[in-house]
Amino acid sequence: MDLKISGLLACCVILLPLVAQLKSRKPATLFLIVATVYAIFGAVNAYVIWQPYGEPLFNRSRLNDTYYIVSGFHYYISMAVLLLISAMLLWVQQKLKAMLFPNVTGALFWVFNLGVLAAIILPKIQIALVSPKQLPENLDSFRALNLIAAWSAFIAPVALLILILLFFTSIVLRLKRSR
Repeated sequence: MDLKISGLLACCVILLPLVAQLKSRKPATLFLIVATVYAIFGAVNAYVIWQPYGEPLFNRSRLNDTYYIVSGFHYYISMAVLLLISAMLLWVQQKLKAMLFPNVTGALFWVFNLGVLAAIILPKIQIALVSPKQLPENLDSFRALNLIAAWSAFIAPVALLILILLFFTSIVLRLKRSR
């Protein structure tokens, strides 16, 4: 079931901003759309964890691997907050008419978005194929998947740092132009 939800997340996180970009929306809108998708998936994940029994799913005796159950909620909510902050910064940048490189910002959005998506979904695919307790026995068979997840987890923050650097650079250049 978790694999189906991850597949739906991947479709939403890729297709919704793609449609928005094809309709010539601003980069802040792309970040806001993806932040909303992650927030919705985080809320659904939290509901699934805490309902329908009134106690957390990870407190039930038949489930012992609490990290794999709770981590999805934290991934989704933390990504939603990070993307919402990015959307707010880009919105301020647009209002100040300081966005000098909207195409670069859009490209960095896709690098960040796909990197985060791969870092979140690839481990879930691995867990869906093999139970968490059997992972040490099957590490060699998942070496390529782990390598892609690790590199995407490295590339996404680098793209975000470049985006923040681009934001501050364009604000400083805008202030210099206005003098």
